[in-house]
Amino acid sequence: VSQDGDFNMVRLTIGGRSGTGDRNLFAFEQDGSGNTIAGRQDGNGNEAAIRQVSSGNSAFFFQVGGMNVIAVRQI
Repeated sequence: VSQDGDFNMVRLTIGGRSGTGDRNLFAFEQDGSGNTIAGRQDGNGNEAAIRQVSSGNSAFFFQVGGMNVIAVRQI
């Protein structure tokens, strides 16, 4: 998923109170200033890739479980 522009927000929740989710992939790109990505993946073998371009961006991401991977690039 890609968002262009300023002050965008996206949230993702996989698993949580309803249980866990295994082998999920989250990929997101935001191009603009003041954008926020927040997410949580509960389970095993989950992956997240986050790319934010410009200034004043924030990424808050939690992974609970084993064999999870996250990559964040802010430029």
